[in-house]
Amino acid sequence: MVKQTSPNIFAFKQAISMFTPWLLLLLVVIATTALVAYIADSIADAVIFVLASGMPLVYAAHGVSNDWHGLIRTPRSHWAVSIMDDAIHLKTHKEQVIIPFSKIQTIILVRDSCWDTLIGVEDSCLVLHLSRLKRICLPCSAIGFDSVLDTTREMQCFSIKEIND
Repeated sequence: MVKQTSPNIFAFKQAISMFTPWLLLLLVVIATTALVAYIADSIADAVIFVLASGMPLVYAAHGVSNDWHGLIRTPRSHWAVSIMDDAIHLKTHKEQVIIPFSKIQTIILVRDSCWDTLIGVEDSCLVLHLSRLKRICLPCSAIGFDSVLDTTREMQCFSIKEIND
């Protein structure tokens, strides 16, 4: 059964699911640093140990940057988006959200213009800013994404943002 969810609650859930893995990774890095510092009796050795494993940290920084800009991970189930009655309708496997255009402050098409792509991360997303801190990211893999994109391109609050140049 699909339940109706308010845009604000969906934006909050999306933000939590977006940044929780990074908070857990940060806790693992802190715990590893503390463990190495305890074993080596030196905080400097622990910091050098963590920084020496640089590639995972670079990928983590790249992932956090993508999340920050609005490129979300590809959803495990199909999403469908459409426009009806002056609102964007979003349907996931569990929830349905109706986002009236009157609640949207800005619409940004975020595109990854990097030469390589990350598996499991969308190449582009439509980011609907409901307020300064609340946003909903629509993945380009969603059914109906292109028709929603064509309609929103004509709106005055629409812009495009290229990242990872």
